Amino acid sequence: MDTAVGLDVVIHGVTTPLGSALVERFLTTAKTIYVEEKEFQQLQQIISPTTSLHGCSITIATGDEDCRKIEFVTDENFRGDFDITVSPSSIDIFRQSGTHVIIHDLLLPQRDENWAPSDIHDWVDTLLKGGEPRMLSQPRHWLSYRDATTGIFDLLRCEDLPGGIIPMCGRREWSANAAVEQLKLLLQRSLSAVSHSFSASDLAVDSALGITTGTASGTASGTSAGKSNVIPIGKGGGPSPNRPDLAVLHSTLLKLQPEGWRTLTPLRVGLMEVIANYL
Repeated sequence: MDTAVGLDVVIHGVTTPLGSALVERFLTTAKTIYVEEKEFQQLQQIISPTTSLHGCSITIATGDEDCRKIEFVTDENFRGDFDITVSPSSIDIFRQSGTHVIIHDLLLPQRDENWAPSDIHDWVDTLLKGGEPRMLSQPRHWLSYRDATTGIFDLLRCEDLPGGIIPMCGRREWSANAAVEQLKLLLQRSLSAVSHSFSASDLAVDSALGITTGTASGTASGTSAGKSNVIPIGKGGGPSPNRPDLAVLHSTLLKLQPEGWRTLTPLRVGLMEVIANYL
């Protein structure tokens, strides 16, 4: 199988948030993307206004394709002949064979309770109404849909896929309080920009957030080195008590790239995408 850039791929669930993002990720690299007939027209509507195919073709799957196959599901209707199944952590039924990627703490610009926790969207709703968010949710390892898409793309390029469950989430643990503090500052700056009423405190937001320009492989991108609580992914996994074990994902991707599993999208970028979606 050709695992280099330029592979064919069958994608079922292309109208899900990660399915459509994966299609866009493949448009500049895949030779042919095969999709279900019922999703074909919907996909054209999703990508045609903003995206060029760059020589890639999208066609209806017949079931006879000899290439990597991936599906995005929110229930137990798995296809046994697919290489990878991707589902949110909110469902507790998994494939008994093949590779099953479980997405934890996904951060999407738009609310989608099938795939992503609603914490941040609830907080934005409350703040825009002048209230104070209730911070009762568990700590999260927020994962931008951008990084999730890249991780899934890279798995599809791996020659050997491990069987069983592969958890996927961000590396850094965020308490509700820490996430809300970032959200408040970024929302304040966004609202000031909309109303053209920047103040000195708005311009000091980056300093207040502790933003530095480090790399994602060392400390958490978007935090100061002294305050980072990223827990490394060692050979044994080394997860925190709250973090899903990323060892299988990391070791699998190490065969493809020296960084293994890494995330490059700072939380503040994901928060700004949520805010922009509201404003």
